[in-house]
Parts: sequence; structure tokens; C-alpha cells
Amino acid sequence: MEKGSIAITQSLGRARVGIILQPPKTRNGRRIIDLNARTVAVLRAHQGRQVLEKMQAEGAYHDQGLRQLL
Repeated sequence: MEKGSIAITQSLGRARVGIILQPPKTRNGRRIIDLNARTVAVLRAHQGRQVLEKMQAEGAYHDQGLRQLL
């Protein structure tokens, strides 16, 4: 895939317990952003490095499922 998009479906918010994930405050905050080929390539390379770091962490890494490249 040369072009892609990224879906914005959550935002960070503050609560008494600390930082939390929550839905965007407005309808416009929930959106899909088109990415050019260069950005997709950079994100895929970064994702590859994250996979290696996760393997090196040997179970100490807990994926929060925050990314979804479309």
C-alpha cells in the first residue's frame, strides 16, 4: 500500500485517576486523515521497530491497541 489513512477515534483526557482515553469531544474530532506514501512508509518502519522492541521486552510490553493504519 502506497497511500493510506489513519482514523482518529480516541483522545486523551484527564481524570482523577490520571490520563484516560475517551471519545473525541466533537463529531469533527472523530475523523479519517489521508496520508501520503512517504508518511505511510515512515509509520510502517516505526511499526517494525516497535515489533522488535516488543519481542525484546519478553512479555513486559502491553499493547494498548492505539494505532490503526488503514
